Amino acid sequence: MKNNQHTVLRKTLYSIVVIVLFLFLVSTISPKNAVRTTMLLHGASPVAAFQCDPVYAPKTSKSLGENLYSISNKYAYKNGYGTQISLFHMKTYLGIFHFAAPTIPFLP
Repeated sequence: MKNNQHTVLRKTLYSIVVIVLFLFLVSTISPKNAVRTTMLLHGASPVAAFQCDPVYAPKTSKSLGENLYSISNKYAYKNGYGTQISLFHMKTYLGIFHFAAPTIPFLP
């Protein structure tokens, strides 16, 4: 009886982990959603994360040779060091999944 309960608990736990991983991967298909997901994971306000409109920064991307997205300063958040984050470096994996890493804006 006890082994049966452990098996059910283990299967339930595995199912929850698979669902969470699936939802995370689906949320990173769009670069804009990848920025929002990163904001949520780093402690930004959920309201700010869902209301912001990340846009591709063509001039900054070209000058730095990187794929960068920015959000308006209205929705920017502070990291653990007190630096305001409004710029994100985007990496693409397997052609469809995006990962946004917070980046400190460079001064020209």
